Amino acid sequence: MPDLFTQHRATLSSPPWLYRFYPETGVYAGVNTDNHNVYVLGGAFGNEIPVFIDTLASLLAMARNEMQDGEHPILTRKLNDTGISTCANNSVDGLPCPVSGFPGQDAEHGRDALASVGLLQKVGGGNAGFDFTKLDSSGNPLPASATEWSCVKDNHTGLIWEEKTTSGLRSMHNLYTWYNPDSSTNGGHPGVQNGTSRCSDSSCDTHGYVQAVNAQGLCGAYDWRMPAKEELRSIVDYSRIKPAIDTTYFPSTPPAAFWSVSPIISGGGNNARGVAFAGGHDFNSGKSLNHHVRLVRGGQ
Repeated sequence: MPDLFTQHRATLSSPPWLYRFYPETGVYAGVNTDNHNVYVLGGAFGNEIPVFIDTLASLLAMARNEMQDGEHPILTRKLNDTGISTCANNSVDGLPCPVSGFPGQDAEHGRDALASVGLLQKVGGGNAGFDFTKLDSSGNPLPASATEWSCVKDNHTGLIWEEKTTSGLRSMHNLYTWYNPDSSTNGGHPGVQNGTSRCSDSSCDTHGYVQAVNAQGLCGAYDWRMPAKEELRSIVDYSRIKPAIDTTYFPSTPPAAFWSVSPIISGGGNNARGVAFAGGHDFNSGKSLNHHVRLVRGGQ
């Protein structure tokens, strides 16, 4: 939820707290210097008790790892909500919120909560807090009722995603090995070039696929790239499975693993990260294995 942490006032001290106040969202974010944990209070997080986020060391380590893996720092760009708009108790899912005795659930906060009560203004459409617009082959916006489209714009994050097809270069059935010849961003190992025959009209690796799509000028653009892991996860809809995505806008999505641009530096750089759209979880995989690809542009 980086959009909750925009402009802030000076860092303040009230032992054991070091904290900042973000007036646009009414959120306080602070570190408890006794235990070095990070908490938030106010705004979407409620005003009763501070909400534990993570240890300071863990958040700093994640930020360093994301930057080393070629991603943007995870705390400085907008992310979507989860897509979950119902609550649960200890035995039943899918209950209307709130549920007595089980306060503070995911569906009670953020964009999904606003959408569920009709208070979220959208440019386009999409499940819960998601806000998507279909684009034609030249990159022009289409109505939500359009039955053919080539790309999808995420109006919240600003990212533009390729829509898969059922055959040809961008087929949903195509598979690729992970390959990046740039030694400054590949984590120490380039991966495997053209390591499978299970694709069409391009070299069957991530680098070759990016080149082929840019050569075609998909949606009038020539700057398509592999997504960072967190960018790829931003279109996961955790209210759905197999696939865990809004199929109104991304219908040709297999419930399978998709590569990200992010290599894993440890272990000799032989592995890379991705997101599995069966349930939306992250995965680490050997670069020689075959997975799907969905390209993105913008956001840099």
